[in-house]
Amino acid sequence: MKLLHWALALIAVLLLGAPAKAADWLLLLGTESGAPDEPLRPLVFVQPLAQAVLFPDRVSGLTSAKLAPYNGQHAGFNVLSGDDAQSSFSLRRVRLGLKGSVPDTEQAINYFVAAELGDNASTTDGPILIDASATFNSPWGPRLRAGQFKLAMMDETLEAVHVTADLIDFSVVAARLLQERRVENGQQVGAAYAFRDTGLMLFDTIGFGPMRLSYAATLTNGAPRTLDGDDDKDVGARLQLAWLPKPKQEYKPERDEAALFGWALSGRREVTPGQRERRLRAGGGAQLRTGPLRVRVEGVYAKGVLPTGASPPFAGQPVAVSATGDAWGVTALIGTRITPKLETDVALHRLDQEPDGGPTRRIFWESVFGAQWFFNPRAKVAVNLALRKIEAPDAGADARRIVGTIAPKAGVQATVRY
Repeated sequence: MKLLHWALALIAVLLLGAPAKAADWLLLLGTESGAPDEPLRPLVFVQPLAQAVLFPDRVSGLTSAKLAPYNGQHAGFNVLSGDDAQSSFSLRRVRLGLKGSVPDTEQAINYFVAAELGDNASTTDGPILIDASATFNSPWGPRLRAGQFKLAMMDETLEAVHVTADLIDFSVVAARLLQERRVENGQQVGAAYAFRDTGLMLFDTIGFGPMRLSYAATLTNGAPRTLDGDDDKDVGARLQLAWLPKPKQEYKPERDEAALFGWALSGRREVTPGQRERRLRAGGGAQLRTGPLRVRVEGVYAKGVLPTGASPPFAGQPVAVSATGDAWGVTALIGTRITPKLETDVALHRLDQEPDGGPTRRIFWESVFGAQWFFNPRAKVAVNLALRKIEAPDAGADARRIVGTIAPKAGVQATVRY
């Protein structure tokens, strides 16, 4: 398994010299750049999903008083829903939205609003208003976005899941380090933030020849979908430099491009009553593609307010948070369009949680093999097989027995846009 992981990593590195297809998501998410001047433009898509964990072992041989009652159960990472379901069917996303330009402003003011009605981590408390922002565009300076919007972080989390996302699930790096939830008494509670926050974003893209320099600075609450409960704010920034061999593709969600980017986000969170800790997330990467080939490599560093997993690691148990813990992760993705309708995708994800060692150190590996069939520009089906592994090098025998039961996961997801 390790040889396979490192072989995929080597392939990703060797391919870094190829140009690629990507997007300027800071412009495309909430502005109408390159689009017709329309007051009402619907955004509707549905993603039905079928998933299964393949032949997982039940945990056995646990000896500690705390864990022995869980002998004979499946570990939480092998449960997809309920108390012990290894397969599930769901409407992963049902997104209904509107975007457009305010009339008589010559696209100087844009808006974007969307509701999420699907069954995913962001809707565990019910349907949500996932996006709600207005963008003010000036020909003489930066654009200003106000409201609830995607944070300027990983390219994986910025890209539109119904347009360019090649894999069914977010990587273990994005999901564990960036998919935030509220913290109470040292535990995660409530629905996920969907990589979004409420506040202000100052951003723009500057062009010089075939080069594009995109930047963003954000000031946000540190919690979306709620009134701000304290005076602490998150401060973030992202910088991207891209070369466009075909500048006319500038506003396309997929375009020929070679890009480098970096970002950071910092704020404070209350972990337990009276204890506030710094939460830092930072990273960078490259995204490239030419013709049928797409390559993306990203790295992330996290410090403070770090989720360490369910404790104990079984379905329905609370997720513990380390107040000052750290982690780093790397993702690599290679996609190749074999024919106009068929694409194959291979990804490698590695996350090292608490790398300095200790009983909560975990090393997560994912190798994902996928294929996508495009019926037309608005409908596709994706098939993924994820080979997963967790190492617990400094943990006790019981913890090693539990992580040793992790099994592969397969999924089939359709995407239909209207």
